[in-house]
Amino acid sequence: MRQPTPISKRPQHHLNIKQSIPRAQCFIEVQEKIVSLENDLSASQIRAISDLIQKDNPNDWVEFDLSLADVKPQKKPALYVALSILLGGVFGATYVLISNAVRKREETTKSA
Repeated sequence: MRQPTPISKRPQHHLNIKQSIPRAQCFIEVQEKIVSLENDLSASQIRAISDLIQKDNPNDWVEFDLSLADVKPQKKPALYVALSILLGGVFGATYVLISNAVRKREETTKSA
């Protein structure tokens, strides 16, 4: 009867095959990812669109036709006169109050 060979004396190719199976599976996964990335056209499409935008003139993107614009004159001279008088009165009163306060302050500092 034949005696079993101890593990240390067995041929090493059995161990190499067992170790290479997971490596082969990993290699296949990596190879599939590489092929899918090579077949992906999004990067080349983005690059082509980017080049097109750089070469294009942005002034041509939108066209304005001012002949279609509705222009309504807003002539309200009475309103403008009333607002001018009101704002002039407010600014004038503010100036008078501040100048009187400054003058009184100067008089009190000189007398003290």
